[in-house]
Amino acid sequence: MSDKLKEAEAFKYMLTDFVSEVIENHPVVRAAIKARKMIVAEPPNTTEKTVKVHFPFDEKAITLPYNSRMPVSALAVGKTVSVWYSQDINNGIIMQNGSWSI
Repeated sequence: MSDKLKEAEAFKYMLTDFVSEVIENHPVVRAAIKARKMIVAEPPNTTEKTVKVHFPFDEKAITLPYNSRMPVSALAVGKTVSVWYSQDINNGIIMQNGSWSI
């Protein structure tokens, strides 16, 4: 019985990855607007309205535009922000702070 349980667990793991990939690549889902939390890596460039951000456990920063209605204090280094994007995170814009209260 133990071997059957291990086989079922392995099959479930493979199936979960496959289903996740199919859902992620479905045209309707791919075109939807998604949101991810990121962390401010550097102070914002207020002239160009951009700021460098990175994912919580990844130090590789990308530069994204931010919502001009956001106060600069919400973009302090180390603060969490909400990035909205479609298709690819590089198409994103920082829309709100991490708690969605701005």
